[in-house]
Amino acid sequence: MTNDIFLYLSLWVILEKTIMGVLRTLARTKIFLSSVNEDGLKPLRKSVYQELQALGHEPVMWEENIGPWLASADPVTLCLQAVEQCDIYLLFIGSKAGTFDKAAERTITHLEFIKAQEQEITILVFADVEVKRIFFSTVKPLLDQYIDHFISEEERFPSPVHMMDALRQQSQVPGHIDPYVWYFLYDMILRNVYIDDLSLGVPINWRTYFSDLLRRGSLLLPLEESIQLSGNRLEQLDEAFELIAELMPQLQITGFPDAEKFLKLIMERSCGGMIEHGYGKYMTESVGSYGGCSAITLYVRHDNQLQLVAKCGKAQGPRTICLTTRAPMPYLLTI
Repeated sequence: MTNDIFLYLSLWVILEKTIMGVLRTLARTKIFLSSVNEDGLKPLRKSVYQELQALGHEPVMWEENIGPWLASADPVTLCLQAVEQCDIYLLFIGSKAGTFDKAAERTITHLEFIKAQEQEITILVFADVEVKRIFFSTVKPLLDQYIDHFISEEERFPSPVHMMDALRQQSQVPGHIDPYVWYFLYDMILRNVYIDDLSLGVPINWRTYFSDLLRRGSLLLPLEESIQLSGNRLEQLDEAFELIAELMPQLQITGFPDAEKFLKLIMERSCGGMIEHGYGKYMTESVGSYGGCSAITLYVRHDNQLQLVAKCGKAQGPRTICLTTRAPMPYLLTI
């Protein structure tokens, strides 16, 4: 009996030390603080930065610890890189939109937000209570109606500029709030991101917020080795793809022993993929996907004609195709 009690106590001490070690590891969470550089939010960001430091976390903020950098470095790129390295993206939204990049058609703060979601980083958004109230009661219904009409007329989704111009013409939309703020909030709703209340006079209990996030993060610890292995395999696949891309121009295809089998092998491995949208020079984001290959044909060129070699799946291509170009193209593969 005494031995059993001693063994139990020993196991409990080991378990307690393990749990405390895990909590100490998780406690130092890297948190990116983001907001537009407007007067109402500057004191808030400063106080949150200091409070998170006091809690043992590692806050990251432009004014405090992003840098140093070379004079030639792009500050937007540096911010996006900093977001990638963080565990949590904490965003405060007021009445100002911030710097708008014309090529990306997004503000810099919005690009940070998109980067955080693309990297599957935990996102916490706090919006001014009055801005949030106006958005859901007035602006969102107007945008819903405008977008539906635009899509029916143009057969495409309106750009941020279109949406902002439409809102400027609405007298019930307050003029002291930048129109881009409304687009930013609307994009969050489309991405299913929860928007919490921000009252500048009411402090937020950050200890409560992050203790729950750390609890959920601890569930991933047993998967660390598997996640690392998957990352290594992805790097190996990237290297193999680069090698094949370099080798292909050096090859000359003179024929196919079994053209139909060749096509089947390609079709079986064409399992779909992601569609990406580019935001200027800074980043891309996955915005959709396409399905697997259902049909594939292979043609060989003879003079000004393409002659069918083989087809696979649901392919219904003609046996010959007349060409109007003399560009060199001995084989044509259509998927």
